[in-house]
Amino acid sequence: MWLLCKDPEAGFPCLECTDTGFGLVVSASQLRKAIQAKLSGGLYAGEVQTYSGTFLRMRETLAVSYRWQDTSQEVTSDMFINMSVWQLRALCDAISNSNAHYVWIDRISVPQLLHMRLKKELLSRMMAVYATSGWTVALRSCEPEGHR
Repeated sequence: MWLLCKDPEAGFPCLECTDTGFGLVVSASQLRKAIQAKLSGGLYAGEVQTYSGTFLRMRETLAVSYRWQDTSQEVTSDMFINMSVWQLRALCDAISNSNAHYVWIDRISVPQLLHMRLKKELLSRMMAVYATSGWTVALRSCEPEGHR
């Protein structure tokens, strides 16, 4: 017998009331669609759902390490990722090749402006994020010659 139930969505306010786990993770398939829309010159009209990054959920998660860029890319009306176009393409490929159900990206998974206590706690767990995730991808930046 199979029992199917909807995966409950979460946000930062939820994490402050419960176990913070590893922050938030996002739906890998929805994020991939949003990135593909961005790369095609559009904006994804759907929602990219967020979930609590529990220990068990991290086994089905692609954790992303990357060098932050100066500018952010709008992938949905309320989600921005500070990656270059090259990094977005590489992330889209990594999602497609990993079979991950979720993606952990610090810009989305850790609060940036509010919830400072939560931010501090989650930043102290970043090593554990990469150790417990099912997949990890490290995206270098594509810099012009002599940029460093």
